[in-house]
Amino acid sequence: MTTVTKSKKQRKMSVEIRRLEELGLRKTKARLSILLTLDTVGQPLSAPELSERLSQFDRVTIYRELHRLEDAGLVQTAHLGGKAVSYVLANSGHQHLAICLMCGAVRNVTFPISADCKETLVEQQTGFKIAKHSTEYFGYCAQCRT
Repeated sequence: MTTVTKSKKQRKMSVEIRRLEELGLRKTKARLSILLTLDTVGQPLSAPELSERLSQFDRVTIYRELHRLEDAGLVQTAHLGGKAVSYVLANSGHQHLAICLMCGAVRNVTFPISADCKETLVEQQTGFKIAKHSTEYFGYCAQCRT
């Protein structure tokens, strides 16, 4: 008997599909296509870029599904300076990103304290009630520096 093991990418997509089900969202072709495209490309894509790659769906569908996936915590926005808002997979919740200015490579950045702790500190210092936050770091990846 042979054992079939799932690849890392298949396991990751399984997690995202399970998250859709947990939230009561249907596994539509558009949602699954967006998630798979963002996973495969591995760098931020704007709605127009996704629409170009997924030409079987109209732009309205792409925008609507991106907003639903963002609300569900499966994708997050990446603000890349003057470029249109782009989207990346959220990979188990909100991530801080390091983005290469030359090639567009994206890496997740982790910190020794959780995002909740950071938000609590900000709330204590400012008196704000934090609803969401965004942090991106811009620079040049090791490959582009050589």
